Amino acid sequence: MKKLCSLLFSLVIIAAMTGCDAISIGMIGGSDGPTNVIVSSGKESKYRSEKEPVKVVKVGGFLYYETGEDNDISGRCGTLDGHFAKAAEKYEIPQNDNESNFELNDTNCSGYQIGMAEDTIEIPIENDWEIFKKLYDPEKDLSQYKFIMKVEGKTEYSFGDAEYIVLTNDLDITANDIAKSYLSSQSADVLDVYIVSMDTD
Repeated sequence: MKKLCSLLFSLVIIAAMTGCDAISIGMIGGSDGPTNVIVSSGKESKYRSEKEPVKVVKVGGFLYYETGEDNDISGRCGTLDGHFAKAAEKYEIPQNDNESNFELNDTNCSGYQIGMAEDTIEIPIENDWEIFKKLYDPEKDLSQYKFIMKVEGKTEYSFGDAEYIVLTNDLDITANDIAKSYLSSQSADVLDVYIVSMDTD
């Protein structure tokens, strides 16, 4: 028991010296049994972050990503303007034209129509025509990124949840990482990430 108290005291001192945000110590077993002590910075519990894939398709040399909006106009031509097939996994960005990172339940409808709004296409997904927006930046080569995803969570820069759609080469990036990269004045915090859209509280 004396040994355990000494060990716990040492860990608390080390954590204080290294400037950890928080410390959590967990013990498995009783005072007479084996003991496992875990120390963490508490970053994950303080800044919760979740990610989910974003549907994307490559058409005519450009990427189009799902906006979450749909076009409910009923009168439209029944002919598709083009077809695509799944060639990339979720989170991955397709490399070639007429490829996507998702597939539709009805393979006969694996296609798109040119959208009503400029720089959009519309894809029939589960009885709705989902709007996909062109992803283009004349000042940035977006082909350098491997992944696209929506990242949502708490950050040290927002009161509520922040939500980002990003292009990145890091699947483990968090909402706080993105916020820090975008808002911090420290060059060391800047990450190689492209923010497609963001919604912060």
